[in-house]
Amino acid sequence: MAERSRLDALLIFVAVAVPLLVTAEGPGMVWDEGYTVDRVEKVAKWFDRLVRGELDWRQAISAQAIDHYWPFAREEPDGHPPLYALVAFAGWIVGRVLLPPLAAYRLGPILLIATTMTAAYVFLRGRLGPWPAAAAVLLCVYCPRLFSHAHFALYDMPLACWWLLTAIAFWRAAEAAQRSWWQALSWSGATAVLLAACAATKFTGWLVPVPLLVATWICWPRAGRDMADAVPGPGMRAKLLLTAVTALPIVVGAWPVLRQVRTLERIDGELRRELAAVEPARQRLIPRLVADRYRREHPSEVPGWLLFGAGPLLAAFALVRFNYPQRGRRFTAWELWFVLLGLTPLATVMLVPSWWPDPVQRIALFLWSNLTRARTTWIPTLFFGQVYEFGLPWYNTLAWLVLAMPPLTLLLVAIGLGAAVAGLLSRGRSGSGSAMLLVYLAIHAATLLVVRALPNAPGHDGIRQLVPSFVFLTLVAGGALGRSGAVVHRLLGGAAVLWTIAATAVYHPVQLSYYSLLVGGLPGATRLGMEPTYYWDALDARVRAWLTEHTSAEEKIAFSSLPLSFHYLRSWGYLPVRFLPDEPGRIRWYVLQNRPGMFVARPLDRTLAERGRAAYVRRRLGVPLIWVFPIEELDRLKRENVGGRGDAAGSWGGGS
Repeated sequence: MAERSRLDALLIFVAVAVPLLVTAEGPGMVWDEGYTVDRVEKVAKWFDRLVRGELDWRQAISAQAIDHYWPFAREEPDGHPPLYALVAFAGWIVGRVLLPPLAAYRLGPILLIATTMTAAYVFLRGRLGPWPAAAAVLLCVYCPRLFSHAHFALYDMPLACWWLLTAIAFWRAAEAAQRSWWQALSWSGATAVLLAACAATKFTGWLVPVPLLVATWICWPRAGRDMADAVPGPGMRAKLLLTAVTALPIVVGAWPVLRQVRTLERIDGELRRELAAVEPARQRLIPRLVADRYRREHPSEVPGWLLFGAGPLLAAFALVRFNYPQRGRRFTAWELWFVLLGLTPLATVMLVPSWWPDPVQRIALFLWSNLTRARTTWIPTLFFGQVYEFGLPWYNTLAWLVLAMPPLTLLLVAIGLGAAVAGLLSRGRSGSGSAMLLVYLAIHAATLLVVRALPNAPGHDGIRQLVPSFVFLTLVAGGALGRSGAVVHRLLGGAAVLWTIAATAVYHPVQLSYYSLLVGGLPGATRLGMEPTYYWDALDARVRAWLTEHTSAEEKIAFSSLPLSFHYLRSWGYLPVRFLPDEPGRIRWYVLQNRPGMFVARPLDRTLAERGRAAYVRRRLGVPLIWVFPIEELDRLKRENVGGRGDAAGSWGGGS
């Protein structure tokens, strides 16, 4: 039996890893991957100089070295923490000899996803059965947009992986609480470390404690009853006091962090007023200028390492004061949170070298940068025919579930949640384990669905910020199969899996352009006023080959936007043509991505899309994703003055 279980897990790993590895270079190098590679190269130099002895440990962790080699978790555009890049770095070290460059940088995330999905299968198999567990994993990995995101050397899918692993470890801690105090303590420690991994990958990873706290009250009865249970030992006042003691570093650190954020706001306002009067062109550099002045003039007065380093000691004190372990005593939710509050802050800081020189000061900079993106990052988005400059209407998350999830998967999500909620209502909080598990997964899924519905949340890039929610919901869909009769759930599950795999195959390698048949697929969504594409993933091998073949050595290309990724495409030989604005050569082609939201900044691009005569069009299901226009078309429309304001060929920058 054990051998069969191991074989099943191995087959799941292969079913996830092999298709992703085989198609590793299928999607084009997307916008933000260039920044990942650039940062990985700097981190690699840091490690290389350290190993070679060119830097000793003191020099390596100095503020000067950290600021140079670790451009993470600070001002825009370096606002993301570094763990996602370390995953890509690890894959690059392993794959650089055998794989081409782009595949090598994508290897780490692919292996992380395969490992996470295998862990999810093992976890679900023991609680729902092998067929629902396998279906859940397949519905997740082959959900078209998730399949595409699984390729990229970015942060969205790694965050989803760490989040899912955190949820699994938390549930395992709850289960172990009934059997062994020490096992529960071990799983609680694992939860704390994985929670730190979430926070060290992306800002939204800081939200993961919210569903864990909700789940403590709703799902903890599955193992150790709820936190308010009266058990022998410390009373409620003592428990609350010990919780406050354990959280002391967080509470003490919060005030200076918030004060530093206010300082950043003041510097930001001063610089904006100064530059508006004398150098308006430097407005886009304000985040960097604010950060430089702040780091130079406002060190924290609080010893951050001492503060966060006290956390594990305070957690240990709280556990000892609980007089555990004792014979027959179960591990409680109070103790779980002692461990999380004590270990997670320190583990997070340790995973983010950018904060090492001054943790409190640098955390404040990170929070300010991520909470002011509406001010620093302008990415207009077309949503149901209307262009929004930052956030989308509150219902956008519900709309994206219908728009971007295969219909049968969505049906299974509804069946699973409906049955689980009905089961809990009829049986109370002690309802069946499978119903509780599905509710638990749904709680995690709901977190980003709610946050993305807020008016100050960024709404660009389709479901990119919702990837963790889609992961949890597809697992709910697979779990729903365990609640039907054998024939029914096998037929329904098999149909759902085949449907999602077929959809992924039809849209490959541009699954980021997938839309559900409920809205007529990509053609129907385009008619509804949705963006066909956004990330340059459609600049795949087919498009690059056409451009290379039809561009002579004396000619060059102009792109509607020029992310750093394109520089790597050329240096690696994927796009061996000239396209930099200051390079010699006559512009032969103008390459335009069909991202209508951005046309508001470049009306001439909109006119090209509507009236221009393209020499080459990259389509999917008849919908253009990329046009290649002769430069003469651009000149013709300029002469006719039909484009209004804006400069298409000169738009070399931009952000995503």
